[in-house]
Amino acid sequence: MREGGQGRVIPVHCHPPRVRRRMEVVKPAWIAVEKSAGIPLAKHEPELHRSAMDAYEPAAASQFKNRPFRDRLGFALRGVRLILARERSFRAQALIGLCALGIVGLLQPGFIWAALVALSAGIVLAFEAFNAALEYAIDRLHPEVAEEIRHAKDAAAGAVLIASVTAVLVGAMLLASSL
Repeated sequence: MREGGQGRVIPVHCHPPRVRRRMEVVKPAWIAVEKSAGIPLAKHEPELHRSAMDAYEPAAASQFKNRPFRDRLGFALRGVRLILARERSFRAQALIGLCALGIVGLLQPGFIWAALVALSAGIVLAFEAFNAALEYAIDRLHPEVAEEIRHAKDAAAGAVLIASVTAVLVGAMLLASSL
């Protein structure tokens, strides 16, 4: 058994197999003391289980979890402002997205095309923001140059490129259908 959220005790067999594989058997410190003192343990002594995930509880996480929606929205807007201030590529993508939406407004192709263009622009910006967040975290955690980190950054940049090319294709199809 292990303790779940809000003081609940969860039997080990209730966990999915991938969690069960990570679980290790942990006995409280008093059992080790009793063994070393030669005190016999009860036959049916329950073993306490604790997963590796339970052992990691960052102190800062509790102050940001379960905050009111207004606070969380403020965190998200602060992140967008930070990316706008620091990332030239995000600003360029945002400008291109606004231009694409302006063209949709001029052509008035219909709601489906407008939705596709808006969705494409939003996905590109979301990928660009994720790429920036990944780079910030990696640069902070591992400032040295490493081959695998370069691969991770390149893969994230590749995801932005794929989304951008897809958005350009949507725009080209819109223009082809409108002319």
